[in-house]
Amino acid sequence: MNTLRWLIRIFLFVLLLGFCLKNITPVTVNFLFGLQWHAPLIIILFLAVSGGALLGLLATTRVWWRLRRELARLRRSGSTTKEIPLPSEPHRD
Repeated sequence: MNTLRWLIRIFLFVLLLGFCLKNITPVTVNFLFGLQWHAPLIIILFLAVSGGALLGLLATTRVWWRLRRELARLRRSGSTTKEIPLPSEPHRD
């Protein structure tokens, strides 16, 4: 199983390396107010994907902290879960 994981990692690395090597063409990004930035396409793609991942991480941080505080509060209180009643038998005519 461990060998399979390493083979998948190597395959993905080679695939991404090939993608990077094919996208080294210089491109121009035009911003507002006439600002321009010249960079290889792979750098721009990397920054766009990294920025999106960072925004997604920041969006989930609030929920993560709230759940973490709630879990700590429940652990401090020492309360156990309430027993959930079993469903009753279905009504048969």
